[in-house]
Amino acid sequence: MLPKDKRIVKGSRIQEILKSKQFHFASPLFYFAAVDNDVDNSRLKVICSKKTGNAVVRNRIRRKINAAVLSIWHKIGKNIDIVIVARSYVSEMVLYQVDILKGMKKLGLLCQK
Repeated sequence: MLPKDKRIVKGSRIQEILKSKQFHFASPLFYFAAVDNDVDNSRLKVICSKKTGNAVVRNRIRRKINAAVLSIWHKIGKNIDIVIVARSYVSEMVLYQVDILKGMKKLGLLCQK
């Protein structure tokens, strides 16, 4: 589970990020980002619709994506809010760190080190 300071909690902030036009589609996932947030660190929210499956399946997908993002958290730039939306067919796929890293790289969310 993500620490509280690394989670986006407010629904209004999630809507702002989704309405911002900065996004990337990588086969099973949509990545949305907003750069100017009011906190000092990056935050993340993973969204799964009910089309993905029942609550057990949705929570498993969220945990897998959170774990993969948390393992590459040191590569993500500062002051970025990220919303990842899982597609309905993501439950049948295997998610790897490399896939999530590739999607974030295409969106330009990684630090230049």
